[in-house]
Amino acid sequence: MKCLPCSELDGLEFLPSGDVALTRAAQRISERKAVVLRFNKSKRRCERQGILVTAEAIEAARLHCQADEPERLKKRQSSAKSREKEQLLYVENFARCIRKMYPNAPVGIEKRIADHACDTGSGRVGRTAAAKQLSTGVIGLAVIAYVRHNHTVYDQLLAQGVSRDLAREQIGDKVDEVLASWAR
Repeated sequence: MKCLPCSELDGLEFLPSGDVALTRAAQRISERKAVVLRFNKSKRRCERQGILVTAEAIEAARLHCQADEPERLKKRQSSAKSREKEQLLYVENFARCIRKMYPNAPVGIEKRIADHACDTGSGRVGRTAAAKQLSTGVIGLAVIAYVRHNHTVYDQLLAQGVSRDLAREQIGDKVDEVLASWAR
């Protein structure tokens, strides 16, 4: 590993990650730059910490970002509204597919299942790529999860220390019974 003067990086200042617009502007302006990485042992990969750029580039980038902040704010707000509309439409379509698959389910249950399964940032089955394609298999998994937690003693079994696999095995017949009554 070389020291900063030996690698011709002396005189550069560290700009930490976090402000994408500032980082991009500073990289464009600076004639010399370097990416700063740190190895994360637990994730076994390098993660970007920031960049090294000239002090003049950082200052010029800050001035540039201050000047166009209102425009970037408008774009962010517009994008947020657009994503919100897309999410509402997606949840509606997901709920419609649930109703098609389970026409005898209680009225309104499809909306509750879709809202829960498709919650943004939840990591649930409704956020997967297959769910975005409205795959019947994934939609079925969301319904099974709902039935498991709301129509069986599954959560009580888990609270008693029963393993997840054993609890699912014990309540499997009840889940199948509810799903059969909801299906055609």
